[in-house]
Amino acid sequence: MTRSSKKLLGIAVAFFVFFLVLNIPAQVIPSFLVGTPANMSGLSGTLWNGAAQDFSVDQLRFGAARWRWKPGGLLAGRMDFDFHAGHPGQQLSGRFGWSVNGKIHASDARLELPLTQLGAMPFGTQASISVAIESLSMAGDWPEHATGTIHLADTSMQVPEKLALGDFEGFFRIENGGKLHADFFDLDGALEIDGTLELDASGNYQVTGLIRPRGRINQRLKNILNFMPRENGVYELSFSGSL
Repeated sequence: MTRSSKKLLGIAVAFFVFFLVLNIPAQVIPSFLVGTPANMSGLSGTLWNGAAQDFSVDQLRFGAARWRWKPGGLLAGRMDFDFHAGHPGQQLSGRFGWSVNGKIHASDARLELPLTQLGAMPFGTQASISVAIESLSMAGDWPEHATGTIHLADTSMQVPEKLALGDFEGFFRIENGGKLHADFFDLDGALEIDGTLELDASGNYQVTGLIRPRGRINQRLKNILNFMPRENGVYELSFSGSL
């Protein structure tokens, strides 16, 4: 075989391998998700550009999902994808990927869902949650690192009547695989509320907060607040549970 023939054969083999890699079916994805809380079914397309009929994370089901490979992640040793699943009000989107050491990463991601999707809440608490994930790294079913913000809209509690609490903003972090810790505050509701939330890998949470009326409040709201402990005009909120 001449040198030119070998060169042409090498080019042909390279193109063939490239074609095979480019057309890896999406059905291989579940093998990458073993050991994580994510699951996909009804896969179509390829590893690089595809869709799933159903996508879930633990007990959260988002429905249809789609993704597209972003080659820029290779410079950082990652396989990055732009990903979207679900519909407005209950969706997950952003840039996700796998690194060479098997960890899952996320950046500029957003999660939306009703609070009740996380399970029964104490005092009948309801809200619409929007989580902006600045960065996340995880190996297994709990993050090693995460930072971002949480927004709760139209928050209310039943204590024993419905108590509208307004909207809240919180900043959260996870360090070295420890608990999620969030500091939160209200956004100009009838009550001034601030506090903390802690959540561990097993789903156990603890919420503590302080409530101060902003100016005069109606008698109905006073009656509801009187069910809570109070000291020097400040009401104390504390509850815990498991998701």
